[in-house]
Formats: sequence, structure tokens, C-alpha cells
Amino acid sequence: MAPPPEEQALAAAEGEVPPAAAKESALALAASEPQSQVTEGGPTTYIVTQGVVFLKRSSRPESGKIVRVRKPVGVVLHTTGRQWRGDRGGLWVELLPDGDGGGNGLTGWTLVSGPGFGIEGPALIHLKDKTAAGLMTISVRWLKDPPIFECVLPTVATVDDLAKALAKQTGLNVREIIFTTGLPGKSMKGEQLPVDYTPPKDVLTSDMVLGELKIKDSLNLVYLGHFDEDFIPGSGTDTGIAARG
Repeated sequence: MAPPPEEQALAAAEGEVPPAAAKESALALAASEPQSQVTEGGPTTYIVTQGVVFLKRSSRPESGKIVRVRKPVGVVLHTTGRQWRGDRGGLWVELLPDGDGGGNGLTGWTLVSGPGFGIEGPALIHLKDKTAAGLMTISVRWLKDPPIFECVLPTVATVDDLAKALAKQTGLNVREIIFTTGLPGKSMKGEQLPVDYTPPKDVLTSDMVLGELKIKDSLNLVYLGHFDEDFIPGSGTDTGIAARG
């Protein structure tokens, strides 16, 4: 049976391999995966920060098969408190049955953070009362709604951090990314003015702190490169990522 459209199987996790060798490499890595110790008593509630989760549908965290599942930013996941860290540093937590409360059987082990998954920052953040107050949801639109990107970042993150997160997941060049909080006005004829006419006060600089900007709506993306050529939705999770934890 084909996987649901919101899921994408990954050839691996935590290290790049040529696409042609991905299948063979994933099998070899899964077979040789060391039995790292599972620990108890960890956090039991997390929130999705990147719009995707990485899942091992197995009771064994060292299982090599990983799928990428789309989940809206802000979705709460419930876990057993059991944690496992792969040999390359990936931190995984065990989900409770139906861990997202969606009735879709989301079970197994899910990635909290780790290298090699094509995302900037953690996939999940531990939800605590104190921590929740220090997080914010940011959405970005290109020319018009709906947004093309959404993530959760700490309020102390900068505009540059946001640009890197966007570039990681979309293939855009981080050097060509500019964010604005408002659109240009209209001409005397009622036509929308080009982005060059955006008021300077609405243009965000890379060192600005997101939590200090009082963002109330989606940010606007001004892209200085060739958007249609560079933009690849989900490019940060192409197959050919080596499958380990």
C-alpha cells in the first residue's frame, strides 16, 4: 500500500549518501546500528516546530527506516518519557499510542533534534509553561497568501535565524532572502507598487530579534534571486540522507 501523501520515506538519517547508494547504505546502517541505551524519565510533551516530524514506526529506536510526516506547526505530541540517542547525536523520543491525538495511529519513535535531516534547529521543542512563553510561531508568504513556510522559534531568535530555517526547507538562497512586515502602497492608479517601494521601516534586518518586532501577521518574503528556479518545497528532506539516529 502506498504511503499517505503527507508522508515521505527517507533513505536515511544523519549523514549524506549518494542517491544511487541510498537503499544499500540504509540497509547496511540499520544492520550495524549499535544498541544505545534507552533512558527513562524524560519530558513527555513536545510541540512541532518545523511543520514536519521524522518517525520510526517501530518499538525499536535503532530501526533504520524513517518517514517524514507533515504535521502543522504547534501540534502537541505526547511521549512516554523514554529517550534514545543515536551514535551521531540524534535525540529520539517514544510516542504514546496516537501521540498527536489525531486518531491516525502516530506511534513509534520521533526525532527531537539531530544533524542530517535538512532542518535548521530542532524538529520538536519540549513544551513547558515557562518555555512556551518564550516561543513564537512565524509564517512567511510569497507575494500573497497562503504562507509558504511556518515554524516555531524562540523569541530571542533573530531574523537571520528565520532566514536560515526558511532556506533549509525550501532550497532558497539565504543570501537572497529579505523579510518585510508590510507591502508597498499603491500608485495613483490603484496599482500595487513594486517591492522597491516598501517603506524602510517595514524592512527587517538580519540582526533584529523576532520577539521584539511585535509581529501580528505573516511576514512578506522579498527574494532577490530566481524564486521559481530555487524554490523546492520540502527540499530539506530529500531522499539520500543517511539513515541512522
